[in-house]
Amino acid sequence: MESKAMRIQAEEVKSLCEIAYDKIKEAIVNGSLIPGERISERKLSEEMGISTSPIKQALNRLSFEGLTEIKPRKGTYVSACRQPDFEEIIMIEANLEGMAARFCALHIKEEEIRDLRKILLQMNKLTMQGDLQGLAVLNQDFHRKIQAFSRSRYLCRLLEMVQPFWDRVRNPLVSGEEARTCSTEHQGIFEALAYHQGEVAEERMKTHILRNLKESCQA
Repeated sequence: MESKAMRIQAEEVKSLCEIAYDKIKEAIVNGSLIPGERISERKLSEEMGISTSPIKQALNRLSFEGLTEIKPRKGTYVSACRQPDFEEIIMIEANLEGMAARFCALHIKEEEIRDLRKILLQMNKLTMQGDLQGLAVLNQDFHRKIQAFSRSRYLCRLLEMVQPFWDRVRNPLVSGEEARTCSTEHQGIFEALAYHQGEVAEERMKTHILRNLKESCQA
């Protein structure tokens, strides 16, 4: 594992514990830290340029999520359990985001509906311009706002736990046709949210996410 990748930069404004958590989790997800490997708090401290205290907190949190295993008098190890495959992750993400859409439809406020509508208008403009990079940013914003508007702290925490795995398996926007398909699906999800149709919003969101599974299997 290269120390440069783990080094915490001055412009990162999250708490040290949050940053350490993100970086260690990413190292586990991408395979830089392998299953069964012993994790040295002192080494991570040196590589990140921080004390061991936030690293201990991060490792405890990762242990709770099942990604690390703390063995008394032996230390902390990367969990030997296999990581979920892409099909598992997509199924989990689809159901969690579907629930978030249902809760969002029940709790969303008028100003939040306007916020989502504004994002969709911006996305439609970028779709016509063929700006796939800009669309990817707004797409993430659209989904995260729906999760936030669900007002379910525990559901958002679960989605946060899955996010690094989801980022590695989801299909990116690579064509104008894909962007137009996403635009149509987002519009349908938005309409269900705006009319407070929880069941419809959930089903449309799940269909939207599960399309990644279908296309991945066909690739």
